[in-house]
Amino acid sequence: MTKTIALDRPSPAADYPFASRYVKVNGHNIHYIEEGTGQPVLFIHGNPTSSYVYRNVIPAVAEATNRRCVAIDLLGFGKSDKPANIDYTLPLFTEIITGFVESLRLRDIILVAEDWGGFLGTYVMTKHPDWFQSAVLMETFLWPMTRMQGISLGPADLAASRRTKTTRVGGGHPAYQVIADPDEKNPDAPRPAAQQDPWHYTLARMVDACNSAGILPFYGPFGAIEDPLACQYQFRAAFLMGCVGTWTLHPSQIEIARREFSPTVEEVNTAKRIIKAMGDGTGTVMLDGRIQDDATFKQAQVMVQTASLIAKRDPEYAKLYGLEGKR
Repeated sequence: MTKTIALDRPSPAADYPFASRYVKVNGHNIHYIEEGTGQPVLFIHGNPTSSYVYRNVIPAVAEATNRRCVAIDLLGFGKSDKPANIDYTLPLFTEIITGFVESLRLRDIILVAEDWGGFLGTYVMTKHPDWFQSAVLMETFLWPMTRMQGISLGPADLAASRRTKTTRVGGGHPAYQVIADPDEKNPDAPRPAAQQDPWHYTLARMVDACNSAGILPFYGPFGAIEDPLACQYQFRAAFLMGCVGTWTLHPSQIEIARREFSPTVEEVNTAKRIIKAMGDGTGTVMLDGRIQDDATFKQAQVMVQTASLIAKRDPEYAKLYGLEGKR
């Protein structure tokens, strides 16, 4: 016997209690919602969502900040027009956002955006920096920008914005640890614990975002000047994860950065051997008991290209890498 259960779901009006507003942009009806007054906060959604994704956020932000919260439905999404005879390109969406901001005369904007709304919004920011005050970006990536060379991770500013309970600038934290499971045979025995890096995930996301936009990722400042060994470990980890360089806060960190953001001679020599063994980069070969294929071939190319760039600027490393006279 089948039993039907009635689910008590809120009506669409109760779930999305906003008055629909429209503005004409490039001949299209663009829908938006807003709540509150004061300095504008512009919410831009991702794909395939709409202003609906911010339905619970907007009332809370408007009440807590006394700001005017505005959320757009991009062309083809939500309640905005959905023309069938146009190409929905990224430049088109930036034109819609630009026209929307101009039509509503929004200025001194705080941008809040997620997914592709982030790089659409930041692109408009680069074209009209005088329109915006700041940005809050979530799960997004960056548009290729000729004006931007790279991004550096600022752990102190990030910690403050996240309300992270630390006064350290980068590096690990003694309270941020993982602990081993209890020993089943001796549950009262000491359990090993290891300090972790609270910035690892953020750094990885920044590197991915920079690579998607064709710009360079840099590690930020490391504040423990009195601890060169910790600085060494942090710089080397950032280099391995894809950062091309770092800030230095003190002259003593310059040589550490120079060393740790350079591949070792052993790594470069191994990469050269992989490239030589792989020939045109197709197929597979065995080298020192390890299989090499097109993926490791590309890894080796990255290593040698990095060494070559360093060798052009640093005669000492050019000699170490065996790349003297190569430009």
